[in-house]
Amino acid sequence: MNDLQIKCFLAAAKYENFTKAAETLYLSQPVLGRHVANLESELGFELFHRSRKTVRLTENGRIFQEFLIETTQKYDQVMDRIRTNLRSNTMHLKLGTAEGQLIGDCYSNAFKYIVDNRPELNVSISYFLNNDLLDNLSREIIDAAITDDTTPNLDAFCYEPIKRLRVGVVAPTDHPATLKKNISLNDFSDSKFIMLCDNPDPRFIEAQELSIKRFGITEVVKAYDISTFCALAEAGVGVTTVPENHRLCYSPNLVFLTFPELPTVAEVIVWNKNNTNPAVSIFCDILKLTGYQAGI
Repeated sequence: MNDLQIKCFLAAAKYENFTKAAETLYLSQPVLGRHVANLESELGFELFHRSRKTVRLTENGRIFQEFLIETTQKYDQVMDRIRTNLRSNTMHLKLGTAEGQLIGDCYSNAFKYIVDNRPELNVSISYFLNNDLLDNLSREIIDAAITDDTTPNLDAFCYEPIKRLRVGVVAPTDHPATLKKNISLNDFSDSKFIMLCDNPDPRFIEAQELSIKRFGITEVVKAYDISTFCALAEAGVGVTTVPENHRLCYSPNLVFLTFPELPTVAEVIVWNKNNTNPAVSIFCDILKLTGYQAGI
């Protein structure tokens, strides 16, 4: 269950009309319907009664709608508390990550724990280009960084794995392949592949080149910074691959699809070996307590 599926369901439940719901989300009706159907398949029960002319919530669908609305409201309240907490606490952890990655959403359990149990811990998050992330860590502009294990020169730092991330395809919602029931990577062979070239690690480039071969794509569009990379993807120029914590996975203009041929990557937290800020070890312990550094 992902954020886009939830948005599609809540819009459809609000209007009990797939066409109107799709319009409010700037999606096509078939794409919205497919996301709702995938959600039903994952949950194991129907959310809507469907007929040729009407769509109505099932009783289970109504219960699930109430649950999601209540959960969303509580999430907003918690995030408000987190923002207040970040402004007022005294122990400061400067955390960095690469532009495009989602930290607050992907580690919400950890931040909820901080609000409820460690109000003295003030976490601030900064975003950097891939090339600059470890440089800012070396210069102690940040205390720790969250990145993936393809980041170069990790051995120069201390690091611990956090979790494994699925890597998937992001494609425009109106791409012909997204309307198929059984999609394969070859269905994107006629597309352009958007390649991000701002990571100096050859393993990162090799991983993208391997994806291109798996797709059977022959035309590549290169982006030399993350902003251009995201803009090209959201403009529908082509398809690309990103980990599941990337903001493109949550774009209403795109769909995120996983395939068994695409490998996972490990996300890690990294810090200087001579770092003496106790907030670093506290945050690592919180990640473990909230279920992240497990099963790696």
